[in-house]
Amino acid sequence: MQYPLFYNSVNQDRVYDADSFSDWLKKFFTTGVFKDEMQVTAAGGMYVQVGSGYVNVGGKVMQFDQTTLTVGTADSRYYRIDSVVVERNDTDRQFYLKIVQGGTGTESSVTGVTPTRSGGIYQLVLARIKVKPGATYITQQDITDTRADNTLCGIVAGTVTQMNFEQFSAQFADYFDNFKTGRQADFDAWFAHIQEVLDEDTAGHLMNEINKRVRMDTPYLELDTTAESGTDDAALYASIVALGWESEVIET
Repeated sequence: MQYPLFYNSVNQDRVYDADSFSDWLKKFFTTGVFKDEMQVTAAGGMYVQVGSGYVNVGGKVMQFDQTTLTVGTADSRYYRIDSVVVERNDTDRQFYLKIVQGGTGTESSVTGVTPTRSGGIYQLVLARIKVKPGATYITQQDITDTRADNTLCGIVAGTVTQMNFEQFSAQFADYFDNFKTGRQADFDAWFAHIQEVLDEDTAGHLMNEINKRVRMDTPYLELDTTAESGTDDAALYASIVALGWESEVIET
């Protein structure tokens, strides 16, 4: 029987186990290592060092301390690709950090082993190590970081999708466009009315003044309503008042 997670048990009516917690956790985070953790670096000779870090494998997690691992003896004639892996072992109920040796071959043909992911074992490959014929030490150039490769390891990321505001944005933009179109229509109707009242020269002059003074972000006009008689502001304001449109004026 499935229960909601998590409630205290009353008379053993809510029984949870470790898998209950794992099933809950894996819904929120992907399998892998956490960003910038557990990097594999050369440590001198046939040793590599794995940095400390936190790993999540299907909801089971473990914190590793910095660890030094020994690379197996090189073949005298052939190349080998070894893999540094984190292994979740459900049989042992444990996580392991180890090196899995690959097969030998020529430099162009040799490949690393495919990580085991069955039978209660799940491996993440942190890095591949090229072991050259007769090598007695590992350099940083021999190490290929595979933490970011989702097929081999992966970086832990949240799985919860962020809210998409595109629909809200599109709706607002459509509303604003309609609003601007409506205000433009009102203005065009007003000016058509002015053209009917005023002669062509006066209407043209008024239009020029409006074009100079109208603000682009609002349908209002700005002019000095206290200007002396004979000025452009005074003439323009008188015309607007005569038409009953003084509410559309912003006094400056």
